[in-house]
Amino acid sequence: MQKQLIYYLTIVVLFISCTGEVNREELLGYVADTDNGLIQEKLLNGITYKLTYKPSDLLVWQTVRQKEKIEEQELQQQRTNFDHLYFTLSVSAGGKEVLNAFGGDKQKFGQLVDQLAFGMQDLVTLTNSAADTLQMMDAHFARTYGAARSSDVLLVFDKGLFHKNDQLKFTIEDFGLRTGRIIFRFETNDIINTPNIDFNKLNN
Repeated sequence: MQKQLIYYLTIVVLFISCTGEVNREELLGYVADTDNGLIQEKLLNGITYKLTYKPSDLLVWQTVRQKEKIEEQELQQQRTNFDHLYFTLSVSAGGKEVLNAFGGDKQKFGQLVDQLAFGMQDLVTLTNSAADTLQMMDAHFARTYGAARSSDVLLVFDKGLFHKNDQLKFTIEDFGLRTGRIIFRFETNDIINTPNIDFNKLNN
C-alpha cells in the first residue's frame, strides 16, 4: 500500500511539473505529500494536532462541481469570492475525534464543543515574520458526532498581510487538553506554489 502511495504521489509531482494544473484528486494528493510543506502534525500528551493548508480551489470546486462546464468569467468570480487563506485544524486522540475521549464527562465535553465551535478566534493566532496578525474571518467546526477520525475546524484568514518569501506562524493556545501552546510554521512560497485545479476537467 505504501509503495502504491509513493508511486501515485510521484506521478502527481511529474504531472504538475509539466502542466501547472491538476484535477481535484491530484491536488488532494499534492497537499497530502509532506514534502510540499502544506501539512504538519504534532503529538503531545496523547493528543494529535494536524494543521493542513486547504487550497481555495477546493472550495471553488465544491461550488461548481455539478456543472458540465464553467465559463472563464464565472470561474474568476468564484476564485475572487474564495480569495482567502484556509487551514483545517484537526485534533484527535487515539485515532478518533478528540471529543470522544471526553464523552463520559458531560461538562468537559460541552466545554470542548464550545471552544471548537465558538472559541477559535480567541485561541488561534496567525502572524507573518514581521509579527503582523492576519485577521481570522471565520471558523467553522464540523460536527460529525463521533463518526470521523478527528475533530476538524476550518479556519479562514484574510490575505491582506500575506506575502511571498515569508513565513507564517500559527499559535494555538491550550483549550483544556493539557498540551500547552502549539506552534506551527508554514512557508508562504509553499502556499503560493500550490497548483490550481484545471476546471476543464470538472468530471475527473
